[in-house]
Amino acid sequence: MSNYSLFKTIAQDMAFSANKLTVKEKKLSVKMAFLMLISPEFRVVMSYRINSYLYRAGFERLSTVLYCFSKKKYSTDIHPKAQIGVPFKLGHHMGIVIGPEVTIGDGCYFLNSVSLGNANVGGQDVMPTVGDEVIVGVGARILGGVSIGNGSIIGANSVVRSDIPADEIWAGIPAKKIRSKS
Repeated sequence: MSNYSLFKTIAQDMAFSANKLTVKEKKLSVKMAFLMLISPEFRVVMSYRINSYLYRAGFERLSTVLYCFSKKKYSTDIHPKAQIGVPFKLGHHMGIVIGPEVTIGDGCYFLNSVSLGNANVGGQDVMPTVGDEVIVGVGARILGGVSIGNGSIIGANSVVRSDIPADEIWAGIPAKKIRSKS
């Protein structure tokens, strides 16, 4: 935790959100920083970062209270125990669900109504692992202990229940390979 800078992480998320789909850092103007701070999509990510920081620092009760307020205010449920890489971006904030044991890599971009969580109600909590620079389309569901490879794209309304290799595009119910990115 000593190497973790909450403010640097939030600044990286802000720059990523402001500059579309590039992970490369660009200068962030004061105007753009202000626009990011009033954007609900960015505020959800910032709220997660603060809640997660507090949770890992031992302030679990405070983190849980703030998490519950954020969940109600934004209609989004990103658990503070989830591990989300830097930077991270939401296209729209409504309906996002990310379970407590989910791991997400760096430079990922999720659109609205995406769910990542356990596949079996009442069963063992086995959560997904998402690689770096993955794009997840509107309404996609990634369920169970699946792994999503770096650079993959998951189409809108897809249901993923099996591993996806790196740099592939998958879509459908259940999700199937559409093609490789290269």
